[in-house]
Parts: sequence; C-alpha cells; structure tokens
Amino acid sequence: MTKAGVFEYGSIKRVHYGTPFESALLDEVKRLGAERVFLVVSNTLRKETDEVSKACNALASRVADVFDSVPPHTGI
Repeated sequence: MTKAGVFEYGSIKRVHYGTPFESALLDEVKRLGAERVFLVVSNTLRKETDEVSKACNALASRVADVFDSVPPHTGI
C-alpha cells in the first residue's frame, strides 16, 4: 500500500564548498547551537562510504542516533 503525503523543500540558505563534509557539518551544528543531532542517511551511504563515520567522529557526543533505513529515491 502506498502512503500518501506531501513534502515541501525549504529554501536553501547556506551552501558550504571547499570544506570537508564533516568539518562543514560540525560548523553548522555549532552555529545553530545544537546539542544533539539525529542523522538521516541512506543505507548505501553508511555501508559503502566512510562519510557517516567521519560525520559521527566529528560530531562525537552530539550524535543522538543515525537512521539508515531511508528507502531509495525518498524525498526526505
């Protein structure tokens, strides 16, 4: 059964470039004053790259959890 719904993309306010992902992510988390972060990633990204591990290492104790069961081609 297909679930119905609506997803609205917010406007992009900032784009980092020329900086490693994990550094840019940590900068944004600090800028926003976030104490805990819930990462939503694809299973492929988590299992076939080290990007999620690098993000978790950079964020350290700020990582609340990582959800890696997002179905392919999901607009979230």
